[in-house]
Amino acid sequence: MLLLQWKPRNSEDLSMDVDKADALTEWFNIFGDLVGLPHVNQLGEFVGGQHLPTILKFMKEKSLPKKPAEKILNRREFFESLLSHLTELQKVSPNQYHSELKSTAASYGQSDEIAKFLSITLYEIRMDPQLQAAAFDVIVPKLSAKNSNELEIIMDYLDDNSQWPSVGNWSEIIKKSMSENVPARETPRIYATPSTPKRLPFRDLNKTVPGRPYACYSTSGEISVLNDSPKLRENRQRRHIQDQDNQIRKLKSELNEMTHEYDQMRISKPN
Repeated sequence: MLLLQWKPRNSEDLSMDVDKADALTEWFNIFGDLVGLPHVNQLGEFVGGQHLPTILKFMKEKSLPKKPAEKILNRREFFESLLSHLTELQKVSPNQYHSELKSTAASYGQSDEIAKFLSITLYEIRMDPQLQAAAFDVIVPKLSAKNSNELEIIMDYLDDNSQWPSVGNWSEIIKKSMSENVPARETPRIYATPSTPKRLPFRDLNKTVPGRPYACYSTSGEISVLNDSPKLRENRQRRHIQDQDNQIRKLKSELNEMTHEYDQMRISKPN
């Protein structure tokens, strides 16, 4: 009989790009500093800690918690609740990002799955001006230049993945190093209003390496692309319009129900 030896899965999956993992870890560690949480060394440590529950509390209450949330007890249940919240926020294109999130895999400590959750969580914080001002704008200046650049690549993809070869499969960006595809930068990219970012077409990229277009921003401003960009504002406006449309439909539905109930009362009322 063939006996198979079980080996525990390494919390840092070899397919996960180390630079992306470091960037995400640093952002959440700095957030932890704001609420008095100790640093973690790798993505897998977020699964059983307090960082993610505190982030979720922050996103729901829209204010920085005075004290950290309780640590995760039921990992799968927590990631399902986080997925539910992220899904609720994706009102414009509900399947664009969260469709690849796997709560069970993340709860098992698979680094690439955890990274997907963290990436979309950061994106949603960045999309909300109130959350951005409370956390994103505070944390970004504290990031190392390298990690800031790595996060810019992720956010650029989530802002508009139509310019990338693998549309609808953004998760590969957190698994493969971009160092060969994107020219190295000594300082984070910055965006100066009202300059408009330009995307390099495929033909202008390195012909020897399958490349992806990336955003080139003005270097004369003082605001990181992580904080502001034309595409970010466009996405916010689109979501705002969609929220208003949803609210109008909800009010119309409630009005129709009230009208129907009133008509029924009139019919049933004796003469």
